[in-house]
Amino acid sequence: QTATVTLFVIAAAPVINWTNPAPILYGTPLSSTQLNATATTPSSAPIDGVFVYAPVAGTALSVRSQPLSATFTPTDTVNYTTVTKTVTLNVQQATLVVTANDASRVYGTANPTFTGTITGTQNGDAFTENFSTPAATLSNAGTYPIIPSAIGPSIANYVQTIHNGTLTINKGSVISTLTLSTPHIAYELPVTMTVTVLSAPSGTPTGTVSFYDNGTLMTTSTIAGSTATYTTSTLSVGNHVISTLYSGDINFNAQTAGASTTGTGAITITPLDF
Repeated sequence: QTATVTLFVIAAAPVINWTNPAPILYGTPLSSTQLNATATTPSSAPIDGVFVYAPVAGTALSVRSQPLSATFTPTDTVNYTTVTKTVTLNVQQATLVVTANDASRVYGTANPTFTGTITGTQNGDAFTENFSTPAATLSNAGTYPIIPSAIGPSIANYVQTIHNGTLTINKGSVISTLTLSTPHIAYELPVTMTVTVLSAPSGTPTGTVSFYDNGTLMTTSTIAGSTATYTTSTLSVGNHVISTLYSGDINFNAQTAGASTTGTGAITITPLDF
């Protein structure tokens, strides 16, 4: 007696051999370094066929854990099925170098327009560079950081390396004006000398003013508000050229003897008329 049965032989599923690729930096296009799956039969024998990857080679992925898939279609589609495998690729941030250029200005003036550079961009990304500084118009003369930053729609794909610039605030200059209470006076009568010291840009000068009679120092007076005064009744009979020099302070340069802004004036002392 003979018995007959039917045996169904189904197509086998190939095995895709593919592990998670090593992490890459943002901007690195996918290549055979990541898309490198192989396929074998269930018994580990080589098998011919075609791989289709998603995303495809040349794709630049954004920063995060990205899924990669490979679909293998065997040449022998009668005995083997099409199979798909997915792995994970970690895309890490690229480095964006953001640099501020150095700048300078004079005390009492506005900050200049800051400039800088951005390097390390990938995939044609565009960024705007912004700048900040703690220095205001009337910040003391000295140096201050210029702090750059980059903004743009793809900034999350980067870690920023910041290189600050330096803003140098130089001392300003002053304009001093000397006035005398009188150009002519009799001996032993008082004459008052008043110097007004003003900032050429802005701000209020402090410090002292020295008063000279024909080049000889008479006294040094402290500026109060914007003026310094000196009153004397000891000038000798004759002609006197009165000059002044400003001492300077933390924000303003001192005047020198030949400076055009040095206050000068003349007074004539006449004998007493008895």
